[in-house]
Amino acid sequence: MFRSLTTLLAITALLAAPICALGDTLPTQAPEIPTTTVETTTPAATTTPATTTTSTTTTTTTTPKPTTTTAAPAPAPTTPAPAQIGNWNVTDKNNITCMMLQATIQISVTYTTADNKTAVANMTVPAVGSSASGSCENNETQSISISWTPADLEQTLSDKIDITFSLNTTTKAYHVSKLAVSVYPNPTDKKLVVLESEDVELPPIPFGMSYRCSPAEKFNLTENSILEVSDLQVQAFHTATDGKFGSASECQAGDTADIVPIVVGCALAGLVVIVLIAYLVGRRRSRQSGYLSM
Repeated sequence: MFRSLTTLLAITALLAAPICALGDTLPTQAPEIPTTTVETTTPAATTTPATTTTSTTTTTTTTPKPTTTTAAPAPAPTTPAPAQIGNWNVTDKNNITCMMLQATIQISVTYTTADNKTAVANMTVPAVGSSASGSCENNETQSISISWTPADLEQTLSDKIDITFSLNTTTKAYHVSKLAVSVYPNPTDKKLVVLESEDVELPPIPFGMSYRCSPAEKFNLTENSILEVSDLQVQAFHTATDGKFGSASECQAGDTADIVPIVVGCALAGLVVIVLIAYLVGRRRSRQSGYLSM
């Protein structure tokens, strides 16, 4: 075993000796490589004047427009349209306007509903959409009938006012002898309500004249209902062919409305004058009394 190891070491030494000798003969520095300088002539570059480009960047800031909220105007309070004055005439067979009626008519109807409750309906006779019919053939009585159909009522039904005038051949004056109202206050149940008044408080109207009263007049009807008439002018037994009202007989309400303020004003003025005179007389006497005592 020792012999093999010795032999292996000897062989290794023999192989290493030439390699070491070769290393001693190699130069320690690498030989210099001659440098060849090649001059390259580069033609002068053409000088191009530099173009200065100014880039302007515009920044647009979009400001959102404020939202302007315009408040809707508050709805105006609903005001009922004023009732218009209606004109209704009746013409006889000779084409003479024998009866003329001009007025604003309103009706307050008290009625009983289907469930046995009491209700009130306020109605206005339309100036447009109503029609008149009547009879003028009798020399002692004449009548006019005003009918209309409300928008919420069937066309086959209609409301109606009947007025009858009677002429007193002795006094030559006429008056309202009958007033009847037939209406449907509740279009739902379509129940006809008939109201009457046998005692219409109107003064007798001289034959050939009309009756005029601007203030509202109320006429009591049955069932606690009321018919109110204003701006009234009416004439029955009209015989003129001009179709115009005769001279008017004014209602007492209009006269009273003018006289009462005048009377009250005069009374107050007289009272002031009396008080002033009494004051002056009393003061004068008191002064005279004072002078006498001194």
